Amino acid sequence: IGEDPVLTYSVMIQRSLFSYSGILKTLHFAAPLILTGLAIAITFKANIFNMGVEGQAVLGAFFAGVAGFSFTRLPP
Repeated sequence: IGEDPVLTYSVMIQRSLFSYSGILKTLHFAAPLILTGLAIAITFKANIFNMGVEGQAVLGAFFAGVAGFSFTRLPP
């Protein structure tokens, strides 16, 4: 409170988009949202109304973890 909002947004954008680690962190946090958006776009294109996308993302992450621990003979 009491800080310049333009400067605050400027620093936020510079650190998240113009540094290598910032870009990686941005992509890391944006990837689930992007994939969830693509999933809902496919159902809308097929004229299927689907509002359970958040649950699908959670279950997909869960079963990806199960699959990751189940396959023990994979290369590193």
